[in-house]
Amino acid sequence: MNCNLLLKGEGNHEKYSRFAVAALLVVSVVLMSVSTVFADSSMTTWAHPTATANGKDVNITSTVLDLAVLPGTVNNDAGMILPVGFTTGSIQFGGNGIVVSGLTSTETAKVCFSFPVYQYS
Repeated sequence: MNCNLLLKGEGNHEKYSRFAVAALLVVSVVLMSVSTVFADSSMTTWAHPTATANGKDVNITSTVLDLAVLPGTVNNDAGMILPVGFTTGSIQFGGNGIVVSGLTSTETAKVCFSFPVYQYS
């Protein structure tokens, strides 16, 4: 009796296994390159930016403003507010801006902005 004939595995199962593996690879590549992305709409509330003086005797004034009225911004045809010099699709602002006044050249302040749409990793 020749045992090599039983272990050779060149029957229909071998052909179907190769086809199944090839089909699985093709489907995997297609699904990786074409997928649906859903934005997380639960995190769209932007908190107002805050400014805090870094010294006890430092008096500052901070005013929260809409980005459209801040210097260095432009409103494009699609209604998006962009930094001056950038094109649509390359960068965009979100939230509000803040104007801090009352600081001298030796005083500092801490300014904090909310980034609710940033995905921390």
